Amino acid sequence: MRVTLLLNRDLHACVALNLLLPALMRHETSIWLSETVARPHLIPHALTTLAAAERTIPTTVVWPLADRVADSGDCLGSFERCAARLGTVARTLDEPNSTEGLATLRDARPDVIVSIRYSRILGAAAIAIPRFGVLNLHSGQLPKYRGVVATFRALLLGDPEIGCTLHRIVDAEIDTGPIVGIATRRVEGQAVLFDAIQSVYPSGCAMIADALDRLECGKPLAITVAGAGGAYYTWPTDADVAEFLSRGHQVVELSSYARLLARFVPSSKQT
Repeated sequence: MRVTLLLNRDLHACVALNLLLPALMRHETSIWLSETVARPHLIPHALTTLAAAERTIPTTVVWPLADRVADSGDCLGSFERCAARLGTVARTLDEPNSTEGLATLRDARPDVIVSIRYSRILGAAAIAIPRFGVLNLHSGQLPKYRGVVATFRALLLGDPEIGCTLHRIVDAEIDTGPIVGIATRRVEGQAVLFDAIQSVYPSGCAMIADALDRLECGKPLAITVAGAGGAYYTWPTDADVAEFLSRGHQVVELSSYARLLARFVPSSKQT
């Protein structure tokens, strides 16, 4: 089966790609990346640390250095290294709805498109290309938390659970469409936002792998029509982040973050 991945060039999407590698090995995979966050001016100053942890540090420091070391296969890989493991190349696609962007997607002849953190909204022409449609992994429970940084909203509102939702994209509306599955985990006490976001992707990628298996075998996906309710959330304000921090939560915890980055470096035995 031909699988086209639409990902954002950030750390969470890269870890998700690594988690999906075993499931993708038997498929013909193409990888396309959005390189920037849509409307970056809306990111509150108080979350610049999160933005640096998710994108600036891995893209400018960690991955360029790690990619200079021979791939031992025992560590997480950058987008380029993961693509090489799949026998393909990771390329940029920031304008998927343009004439050139649509031609790019059609040339890949995808049976299914899978979107994870991709920072562009697909139009009708792009959605119509894959015969099995477009699947999107949203890092929040739908329809409760539509929009950006859904995990932040769940923690800010004191929700006892965070989670992710795999759903179909059927139009240009954001975080709507039939739901394939929802995976949740309980929040235990005070939380670190970066770690909480990262924690939803293993179960989310397991849902994607299962969906690919079912599509390949000709089995229908279990579909639930998204109910009413919930809200669409834009970027939090600095006041929102201040309230988040006042409750004892953190944005990034350096020791756990460093451990994640270290997983991109081959072990000393093999360097």
